[in-house]
Amino acid sequence: MRPLRLVMEGFGPYLERQEIAFDGASQAGLFLVHGPTGAGKTSILDALCFALYGETTGTDRGHDERVRSDLAPPERDTEVVLDFAVGETLYRVRRSPAYERAKRRGRGTTRVPAKAELERLRRAPDGALEPAGAVASGPAAVTERIEALLGFNVEQFRQVVLLPQGEFRRALTADSATRQAILQRLFATGRYREIEQALRERAEQLRREREGQADRLAALLGQEGVESAEALAGVHAAAADELAAAQEEAETLRRQAAQAERRLEAAREAARLLAEREQARSALADLEAQAAAMTERRARLARAQAAAVLEAVVARWAEARGAAREAERRRDLAEAAHGEAAAAAEQARAGLAAEQTREGEGDALRRERARLEGLRPRLARLAEGRAALQTLASARAEAEAAEAEARSERARSGEALAEAEQAHAQAALRAARSEGLAAEAARLEALVAAVRRLGERRQALRRAERKLDAERRALEGARAGREAAREILERLEARRLQGEAARLAATLRPGEPCPVCGSTEHPAPARGAEALPEEAEIAAARVRLDEAEDRLSSAERAVAACETRVEALAAQVREDEETLGAQAGEAEALEAELRRVRAEAEAAEADARRLAALEQARERWAQAVRRAEARLAEVGARLRRLEAEHAAARARVEEAEAEVPEALRAEGALEQALATVAQRLQALEEARRRAEEGVRAAGERLARAEAARDAARREAERAGDALREAEARLAERLREAGFEDLRDYEAARMEAAAMEALAGEIDAYEKAVAAARARLDAAAARAEGVAEPDVAGAAAELDAARGRLEAVQQRLGELRARVRRLDALRKDVARLAARIAELDARYATAGRIAEAASGQNPARITFERFVLGSLLDDVLVAASERLRRMSQGRYALRRAAAAADRRRAGGLDLEVDDAYTGEPRPVGTLSGGEGFLASLALALGLADVVQAYTGGTRLDALFVDEGFGSLDPEALDQALAVLLALRQGGRLVGVISHVPELRERIPLRLRVTPGRCGSRIAWDG
Repeated sequence: MRPLRLVMEGFGPYLERQEIAFDGASQAGLFLVHGPTGAGKTSILDALCFALYGETTGTDRGHDERVRSDLAPPERDTEVVLDFAVGETLYRVRRSPAYERAKRRGRGTTRVPAKAELERLRRAPDGALEPAGAVASGPAAVTERIEALLGFNVEQFRQVVLLPQGEFRRALTADSATRQAILQRLFATGRYREIEQALRERAEQLRREREGQADRLAALLGQEGVESAEALAGVHAAAADELAAAQEEAETLRRQAAQAERRLEAAREAARLLAEREQARSALADLEAQAAAMTERRARLARAQAAAVLEAVVARWAEARGAAREAERRRDLAEAAHGEAAAAAEQARAGLAAEQTREGEGDALRRERARLEGLRPRLARLAEGRAALQTLASARAEAEAAEAEARSERARSGEALAEAEQAHAQAALRAARSEGLAAEAARLEALVAAVRRLGERRQALRRAERKLDAERRALEGARAGREAAREILERLEARRLQGEAARLAATLRPGEPCPVCGSTEHPAPARGAEALPEEAEIAAARVRLDEAEDRLSSAERAVAACETRVEALAAQVREDEETLGAQAGEAEALEAELRRVRAEAEAAEADARRLAALEQARERWAQAVRRAEARLAEVGARLRRLEAEHAAARARVEEAEAEVPEALRAEGALEQALATVAQRLQALEEARRRAEEGVRAAGERLARAEAARDAARREAERAGDALREAEARLAERLREAGFEDLRDYEAARMEAAAMEALAGEIDAYEKAVAAARARLDAAAARAEGVAEPDVAGAAAELDAARGRLEAVQQRLGELRARVRRLDALRKDVARLAARIAELDARYATAGRIAEAASGQNPARITFERFVLGSLLDDVLVAASERLRRMSQGRYALRRAAAAADRRRAGGLDLEVDDAYTGEPRPVGTLSGGEGFLASLALALGLADVVQAYTGGTRLDALFVDEGFGSLDPEALDQALAVLLALRQGGRLVGVISHVPELRERIPLRLRVTPGRCGSRIAWDG
């Protein structure tokens, strides 16, 4: 912020309008405000601060009402105007305080409200500033907008831009919280607060998620009525033990069933072994019978070919044997299916017998159906009564609604009638006041005209007074010019006389008389040091004196004329004020009263014209009230008749309800009961039919099973016959394919293909013999000691064992399902516990980070304050550079290592390094002059660093009020050197001081001169 122009009027010691243009000061960079004590030097800074914020530079200098000049007459306004620049944008703020001033007429005071306006400016082509649009209006709105534009509030402005008199140490010794607020605005560090908030929100989100997971864990544990994973593990272990016991029982039953199955298989195997032994014996006998034939065929190709044929015979025999075994298996299956069909047929016959025993239940249902059918006429009468009752109830409700509407209509008509009568009365009253209002309006018009005329005369008086002031200043200038011309003429004449005396003295001779005094002694003759002035020069001086005298006379006449004009206007104003009295300053109120009276007069005239219409409206509403009352009486009679009919219908309905059970009175209840009875009858009949159908189907199934069993038996017999036939053929061919010895074989060798074929036949024969012998040995070994088995008994025992096993397996399935559910629950619990542990770990980190960022750390420094601390370090580096220069290398500023008060957040407290002692100490221990230098260095360093960072507030001006008087000459020189160096950075620095040395060192000075009519301001030179 850079000030451009400051205007004060009626403010503090400045009664007359005083204007300060800072253009020259901005170019010079440094200026001094000087003047006698009490002249009003600090009031300039008060005006600048008041224009921006509505407050002065210090709490002890007062606010609003105290800034008004005590010299100001009632007609003098108090106002401060400040033109300033923020960057490249120009603004003008205009502010007046609220104050009590004496009334211009009469006794007492009147309240003048506070006013404030902020507008944007632009430069006209001629360079002048002109308005470019309003920005804000009203004291609060303007202050808020100023704070947004400048980037700090009034307290921060006092500590950063102003170093007020007696308060320069506040910025230096401010606590961390105060300094944080200043740096936040200057460096726009709000985003770091947002990071702090985001960290807190993240930690809170983790905490809420952890609580949600804990709630889910408790809900899962609650499913089993436990409170911990350990208790759930106990429940799971008990279920697992129960499952293990059931598994053990099932395993025992399974072994029993397996034993029964093995016994059945053993019985079947015994039967098979006996049959197989017989078959093996027969097969081996057949093969051994073929040995001689095979021996004979080795020498002949025919025998080899027979051996090949024998191979096909053996294959057919094996096929027959497999078919026989398959037929035996199908026969066994058919036997089992026949047993199941027989059991199902027996069960169907038992079900049919059970259904035949329920005939009595069907008879009872038929009787109930007949009873329910008999209730139909009674229900019909009850329904008719209820319908009639409903109709009457609806009619009564309509009548009640009509009655309510009639009452409402009567109330509305009554209210409208009352309003019409009131409007008629008011209109009549206002119409009667019409003439008085017209007279009052005429009186107010004359009074407003007089007040306006008084205002014009006051303006003329002010213009005349300003002109008188200008003429008086011109008169003073004319007097000064006359005195200067007189002094010049007197000096010329004195020089001429001195020259004449010297000329005469040059003619004197010792002992000769002087032509002037006649003395013959000449002890001190006159001597001429300058040349004699020319006569023309003296004549010109006389002309200039005459001209100055003429100008003085003209100025005196002009002042006299202006005084006469001022006195005449003042007399007119006093006369008008005496005539108007207290109303002289109430122009706006009188005009508002005039507008009100005129409006009332116009309304009275309109009311007079509306009286007839209002009378007609009153009569219409009176008729409406009478009609509403008649309608209400009619509806009331109808309602009473309907209430009597409704009571009679209610009695009839209650009589009908007594004849019908309560459960059947509802609509559709009887039909529902009949339907239920019909469904039950139908279910009985359907069950009987299904039982009969089951018996029939079971009989058919049994018949099919018997047929299948017989067919399987026959098929098994045929397969046995085929097997025996194949065995017979094989035995016959083996006998034909016997071989004697190797010689016969060698003698029988043929071509390779034939020999290979013959060798295959021989090999097949030998294998068949070996296999037959092995089968016989195995069958004989297996069948040794085997008696004829009881296959049917073993099958019955197996069925019983399987039934017991199925029951246990069903219970085992339920236990397994429970254990699986508990397994899944334990996994869910473990997963949730792991998630909770993970969240705890994450929260431990995120929470610590959030707490640290929020200042819950040993240093009690927030994240934003940490960033501000880094920025403050940069400020202190820049400030210390200047402070070292001003203190000759003794002092430097730095941040305190720990907060002075552990109960409050620190991080931004300051201390000073003393090079003489080598120890840091609090800034509050600095002397007055040292504290002033440190405060000045801090303010300048802050301005440097703020401008170095983008996004912050630009500090283009600094004002220092006093403080230099506490410096010794050497420190003063150093401080001035630092301030003078600021001109290179384009910064404006204003210094207020009465120290004489500053007037000698600072060429641009603003002089404040006190006077009985208020202080005045002017630039020196």
